[in-house]
Amino acid sequence: MTSIEKVQNSVTPQMAIDMVALYNSGASINEVAREFKVHRETAARHLRAGGAQMRSLGLNDAQVDLAAELYLSGLTLAQVGERVGVAQGTVGRYLRARGIELRPPLIRVRVTPHCQKRENAVLKE
Repeated sequence: MTSIEKVQNSVTPQMAIDMVALYNSGASINEVAREFKVHRETAARHLRAGGAQMRSLGLNDAQVDLAAELYLSGLTLAQVGERVGVAQGTVGRYLRARGIELRPPLIRVRVTPHCQKRENAVLKE
């Protein structure tokens, strides 16, 4: 039986101060966590302890307007979520609440080497 070592990134007092500054400058909790290589819950805990004014989760009206505009222009839910800083499911939930009909999800087809050879042969004909 093997054990998996857990990486422990200790957050120093200066890192906590820097986390709060980054968050207060507009970064999301996920962005702060990525920057400091800690779990998002660890980042949130240090932000609260550091006195950061926590923003509400989800999207405000202006963000939903932007998300709708981006989605209707052809971007996927994931792409819109990346732009507005939330998960694709959150974007979908807000757009459906606005009455926007969502497109079916894209289906990704995995091409195996066997299929690739056959496809190349068809293209040569």
